[in-house]
Amino acid sequence: MSRRLPRYSLCLSIGAVVVVTGAWLAQAGVLAPPAGAVTGTMKTLVEVEPRTAANATNTPGDADSTFKITQAGSYYLVGNLTGESGKHGIEIAADDVTLDLRGFALVGVIGSLDGLSTPVQQRNLAIINGAIRNWGGDGLDAGNSINVNANGLRTSNNGGDGIRGGFSCIIQSCAAFSNAQDGIEAGDNGLVVDCTARSNNAFGIIVSVSGVARGCTATFNGQHGISAGGGTVSHCDARGNTQNGINLIGGAAIACTAQTNAIGIRGSFGTVIRQCSAASNSSAGIEVETACYVADNNCYANASQAQFDGSNIHVTSVQNRIEGNLVTDSDRGIDVDAANNLIIRNTARGNTTNYDIVANNKVGAIVSAPNSGAISGSTGGAGVGTSDPWANLSF
Repeated sequence: MSRRLPRYSLCLSIGAVVVVTGAWLAQAGVLAPPAGAVTGTMKTLVEVEPRTAANATNTPGDADSTFKITQAGSYYLVGNLTGESGKHGIEIAADDVTLDLRGFALVGVIGSLDGLSTPVQQRNLAIINGAIRNWGGDGLDAGNSINVNANGLRTSNNGGDGIRGGFSCIIQSCAAFSNAQDGIEAGDNGLVVDCTARSNNAFGIIVSVSGVARGCTATFNGQHGISAGGGTVSHCDARGNTQNGINLIGGAAIACTAQTNAIGIRGSFGTVIRQCSAASNSSAGIEVETACYVADNNCYANASQAQFDGSNIHVTSVQNRIEGNLVTDSDRGIDVDAANNLIIRNTARGNTTNYDIVANNKVGAIVSAPNSGAISGSTGGAGVGTSDPWANLSF
């Protein structure tokens, strides 16, 4: 037996449908198009990618370059570039240029010139994010330009330097491997930060007057690992280089590590060497010449093998202050060859000769610290054998 809905229920249902439909129509808005011509609303290609592709059409080369950038602006590679004999890969001949390699490589051939070059002085350049290898000249040669930023470049097996930046350049997060000359070179006031230089035939990293190398590694290079002419080297690591791990002419080395080089860290003419670690270098851990300040360093097992005649800290000239260093397990702990130096507050142990110092230096008393008995608790100890705050200790 079927049941009918009451008449008033059916009316309510129909009324609800009408109300909902009316509300939907009210929200739909005007469907007629606006007056005037129909125009696009999407962004143009220039708005999406406001840069210029570096290619044969946009940046045609000339007699000595495959591509040549002659106008200020932002450029990018669209693929790998293979070099040509007698030519640079890309030549920049304008100020205010940014070139993004976009992870692609500039690959040289026999007889090619530089991978990327600024033959005359340019200003305000940025070259980022790619590989430059196998060129007959330098990977990147911007040594005559000003305010160059090289970031994220990987250079290898080039016939000259890996990267050359000019005055006030910034070379950051770059790598230079197995280049025939220097790995990375920055001009005056340049900054080299978080870079790696390995197995280059000459120097690993060079910074010039007022330059800074920070957070870098230089390993197994044919000459000095890091060389600074009046600049600052901080928080860097130099290992296995044929000559000095870090070589300073003035300037400073702060909180660096130097191991298994000929000399770990060498300074001359007013250098500051502080809070560094030098270990297992073949001739000396730290060696200084004139008017240097060597403080709070840890030098261990330098020139400790029988065939080497050397020291943990070696002073070759005058007016140096050698203070607060720990020198252990070498042929000689602190070796001073000239007069008129100040040697205070150092500690030495396990060297064949802890202190080897010529006459007419200013030397805090050298004291052999006594052994203490067993200690358990808050008191005890036999002291260090002196109350002189300037004394040098053997222990």
